[in-house]
Amino acid sequence: MSTNPIRVLYRVCLMAMAAVMMVPTCGSAAGQWYRYDDCTLITQHFNDGDSFHVRCGRRHYIFRLYFVDTPETELSFPDRVEEQAKYWGLTPKQTIRLGQDATAFTTNYLSKPFTVHTRRVDARGRSDRTRYFGMIETEEGFLSIALVRNGLARVYGLPITLPDGKPASKHWSRLSVAQKAAKREKLGGWASQPSEPKPLTPIAPQDYIVRARLPVFDPERHARLVGVLKRGAKIRILGAETDRLLRIQFGSGETLREGLCRRSSIVLPARTKEPSEQ
Repeated sequence: MSTNPIRVLYRVCLMAMAAVMMVPTCGSAAGQWYRYDDCTLITQHFNDGDSFHVRCGRRHYIFRLYFVDTPETELSFPDRVEEQAKYWGLTPKQTIRLGQDATAFTTNYLSKPFTVHTRRVDARGRSDRTRYFGMIETEEGFLSIALVRNGLARVYGLPITLPDGKPASKHWSRLSVAQKAAKREKLGGWASQPSEPKPLTPIAPQDYIVRARLPVFDPERHARLVGVLKRGAKIRILGAETDRLLRIQFGSGETLREGLCRRSSIVLPARTKEPSEQ
């Protein structure tokens, strides 16, 4: 029986693509690491700073970070929020806000294709879909270290041999250095927390041209990403929503929508004092 050379070539290509997509990196068959390249973040309501939906090729996964824990973004688990609040010396409300900041940071950090390292160990999440522990790596480094370095995650979890075969102590050491730096610079949860919230600095409504990619969040659920505006997009700043967020208006097709963006993402001209203030 003759074999169609085109079909044979097609099957070989499929096998090669599958091999590139999922590459065992080290370890025994029972505990080896698998590597997925060119993965992308899936925008999903339940994403947070350390647990999120990811697309690797045609497959949809949920991954939970090894080594770190970011604060909750709501009070569904009050005991866990209280435990996290004690770690940073925050109130539950401040801890929730920190969790929302961590979610926004992760969304921005994973805005470009990244690599996932996983041993396919079940991390047990709330979703019906299996969630795996993993380590996320970009051109800038590991997401776990970046979160700790910015005061957005606590060092947390069981030790695990790294994807390159090095002991867990290597990563713990990097995390420890990152956390000391975040504390020293008072970043994220290590920032000085006022006992009473400061009044919002008023911002007059004004038009603005986006200078860099601008993540936009849901006005009702601040941790939920609704899209990313490109550089050069025209928006209308409507005013201050919180001490960290601005309410904006932007075009979506032929309609205008409202959303939130981080104050730190907007560079406004210095405010000129009125004659009565001088």
